[in-house]
Amino acid sequence: MTLKLRRDFPRWTILRFAGTDRFCAAPATVDLPGTPALEAGTPDGLAALLRAVETPS
Repeated sequence: MTLKLRRDFPRWTILRFAGTDRFCAAPATVDLPGTPALEAGTPDGLAALLRAVETPS
């Protein structure tokens, strides 16, 4: 699942905390200035957070 998240969100560094079900994403490109790291308990939850951040208001 981590690889799918990395493929779907290339502007982010996606990590899975070893031994847990927690996922984290941190901006990997300069076009996301000031964007905080995100954390979720499921891959789908993290994907939803990433979509919300990447979707312009």
